[in-house]
Amino acid sequence: MSSVALLVVLGGCIIDFKDRNDDTGAQGNNDDTGGGGGNLGDTWRARGKGNVFLLDGTEDHSLVVVEVSGTIPPREGEAYHGWLMGDDLESIYLGELAVNDDVVISETEIGLNAFLVGYTRFEAWAAEGTPAAPGEGDALWQGEMSDEAVEVLRELLVFSETSTSGEGSLRAVETSVETIQTYGQESIDNYAGSGDDALNLKAFQEKAEGVANGIRGDTEDMTNDGVGTTVPGLDYPLLGDEGHATLILIDLDEAFQAFGGQQSEDNVRDALDEAYDCVQNIEVHSDKAADKAGLATVCGAESACKGIMITAIENLDYALVGKDINNNGVIDSEEGTIECAIEQLSRLMAMPVSVP
Repeated sequence: MSSVALLVVLGGCIIDFKDRNDDTGAQGNNDDTGGGGGNLGDTWRARGKGNVFLLDGTEDHSLVVVEVSGTIPPREGEAYHGWLMGDDLESIYLGELAVNDDVVISETEIGLNAFLVGYTRFEAWAAEGTPAAPGEGDALWQGEMSDEAVEVLRELLVFSETSTSGEGSLRAVETSVETIQTYGQESIDNYAGSGDDALNLKAFQEKAEGVANGIRGDTEDMTNDGVGTTVPGLDYPLLGDEGHATLILIDLDEAFQAFGGQQSEDNVRDALDEAYDCVQNIEVHSDKAADKAGLATVCGAESACKGIMITAIENLDYALVGKDINNNGVIDSEEGTIECAIEQLSRLMAMPVSVP
């Protein structure tokens, strides 16, 4: 080997050795722009992962909730900005997304049913000022709902072929409960009244019969007048083999299989299990309401009749929002009913987001 070649090889070894010292921080003054050392470079990097949910707000699925962890604050002078997106839809700006330590939790009310309209994607960007559209600045997080989740949740929360109202099966039972409540409240308001809608005792008892039959899907003639009164406008009763509760439980079973059955993620199984329990609570409170309405068909005094029907309507209200059975001031998940089931299933209406 010539002396020149030897010098080149030795020179390469010397340079390589010096670089390794610089990487370990023993010597040298190279900048580390990856955030682990040095102080002259840009250390910001897109980080974090989480979910974006469409929960109920002023409208069904109008509250956009962003939950991301493992992130870092933006560069000085910049902010994180979120956008809700859908195919062939104008993007909806969700505002700045503030970072607390390494977590982002943001809620934005957009005033429309985002899931129904077709908003199933999310993007976030780091930029100065307020961007005019997604795509300005540095890409931060992106994500969208799976087609499978969209199909399953649409049946429960948006549109169900088993509902003549066209609502998802959980929304349909909510509507039916409210319809029966209104019918029962009218009997209280008009009993012994003086207007055109005034009810005497017999007419009040017939209304009570309608409430009981509307809940259970019967046409029983409890007042022995030859007619089994029912609540007009109901597509399905609350209870029974063809009732809302039964149809919802069938949809939940199908959802469980669609999300992977026993192989589904823990959060999916937990949400479906809680939703299932909440629907069974609907049956409990609805059954009690039907019992009370049945008693009102044989009541006598005005005050007693109204009191019994008020209790029936209260139990229907428990079927809607749940009941604080343990008196701790809140309705826990195991005490919830329709709204609880909608909340749990809306949590499955998630866009998993991460750094693209």
